[in-house]
Amino acid sequence: MEVHCCVLMGNHFHFLLRPLSYALPIRYGVDVPRGAVNHAACMPLAADFTLLALFCPGLFPAGLRNIRWKWIP
Repeated sequence: MEVHCCVLMGNHFHFLLRPLSYALPIRYGVDVPRGAVNHAACMPLAADFTLLALFCPGLFPAGLRNIRWKWIP
């Protein structure tokens, strides 16, 4: 049985995945080194750093809460 990549990640899901990717901070974290190394960033580096800075106030407390909940009894 042969499974094609286009079945899982083809043009049919493109309209769903793109807005989701802009809502996740990992996109901007990956875009920074990509732009610094080979100048192929999707957005300007200033915009990437600004958006990462906007995500930090929510992600840092969520990470601390997760560490306390799972690792520290």
